[in-house]
Amino acid sequence: MLPHMRTLLVVLALAVSQPGARAQTPIDSCEAASEDVPVTTIVDLFDPATPQPHRLRALDTYQRLAADSKCPGNGYQLGLLYRHGPDLPGNLLPRDVQRARRLILPHAEDGYLFGYADLAEMAMQQGQAREAMQWAQVYLSLMKRHGAKLDAEAGFDRRGYNVDLLIRAQRAWQKQRPALPKALILQDLRAYLEPREAGIVQALQERQQSQQTENQDDLSIRRRRSCSADLGRIPGGYAMYLLEVRPDGSVGRVAIENFAPRPEVAAGLLHCARTFEFEPFTGNEPRIGRIPVVYGFADGPSIKR
Repeated sequence: MLPHMRTLLVVLALAVSQPGARAQTPIDSCEAASEDVPVTTIVDLFDPATPQPHRLRALDTYQRLAADSKCPGNGYQLGLLYRHGPDLPGNLLPRDVQRARRLILPHAEDGYLFGYADLAEMAMQQGQAREAMQWAQVYLSLMKRHGAKLDAEAGFDRRGYNVDLLIRAQRAWQKQRPALPKALILQDLRAYLEPREAGIVQALQERQQSQQTENQDDLSIRRRRSCSADLGRIPGGYAMYLLEVRPDGSVGRVAIENFAPRPEVAAGLLHCARTFEFEPFTGNEPRIGRIPVVYGFADGPSIKR
C-alpha cells in the first residue's frame, strides 16, 4: 500500500524569463537571437485566453527561435506543445511525439535533466515500455548522482513524483509482451549514458553557473496563501505554470506549461499557482516566473537502485 498522500506546494527558481539561453553556447549568442522578443511572448504562447492573433505571433516567434539548433532551450517549449497536443488547453499544435522528442532531447542533453522525465512520460503514453524505462532510468540516475542540489537549492522536492515515475515504468515493463529480460534495463542505461554523461554534467554545471548569475533579477515572494487539492488516485505528479507578474507584485495571467502524468494534475493544481504575491519591482514591464506545483507522498520514500 502506498503511503498517505498530501499536496506539496513548492517553488522552483522564479527567474525573469528569457527564451532559452544554452549553457555550452556563448550565452550572448542565444540571448541576442531573442533580445527583441517581448518577455510576455511565452505566456501568449501557452495561455488559451490570449487573443488568437497574439498567440499565432508567439508561435511564429518560437518556431523561428527553435530553428537555431545551437540554442536547444528555444525549442523546448515547442517540444512541450507537441508532447501534450490536445491535453494542453488551447494548444496551437497537434500531438506529434517524434517532433517533441527531437526538440526535447537536445535540451535534456544540454543539462536540463527534467527533460528526460518528459521523454519517459511520452514513451509510456505511447506504450513503448522499453524506451520509457530507459529514459526513466537515465533521469533518475542523473538526478541521484548530479541533480540533487537542483531541488535542494530551489526548495523543490520531486521525490513523490520520481518514485511514481519509476513505479509506472516498472509496471509498463512487466506488462509488455513478449517479455524482455531485466538485464536489458542496465544495458540500455549504460549504452546511452556512458558516452554522454560527462558532457551532460558539464552542461548542467554551466547551466547552474549561468542561473546563479541571473538570480539577481529573480522575483521575490512576499507571501502565499495555503493551498490543497484532492486529485484522487494519482500517487505522484507535477505541473509547471507560467506566471505573469506585474510591477506591483500582483499576478496577472497564469498558464500551464507542462505536467505529468495526466492533464487533470495540471487542472487540479492550477489554483495553487494563483496563491502567490511577489515583492514589487522597478519598471513598467511585467516579469515572468515559473511555479512548479508537486503532488505526491507526504514523506517520499527513497529511490534505491
